[in-house]
Amino acid sequence: MKRILIATAAALISTAAVLPAQAFARDVVVVRTAPPPPRHEVVPAARHGYEWAPGYCNW
Repeated sequence: MKRILIATAAALISTAAVLPAQAFARDVVVVRTAPPPPRHEVVPAARHGYEWAPGYCNW
């Protein structure tokens, strides 16, 4: 019974020690450059028998 009490107390103390540390965690990211210009899709020239459909292709 004493082992269970000690194990429970140790678990509660370790949990209580972690909780306040999470409350003060803060990350600040500062970006000083503008994003790149948007990419434009180049449409291939029209060919007989083919139809161009804009979209996204991922291999």
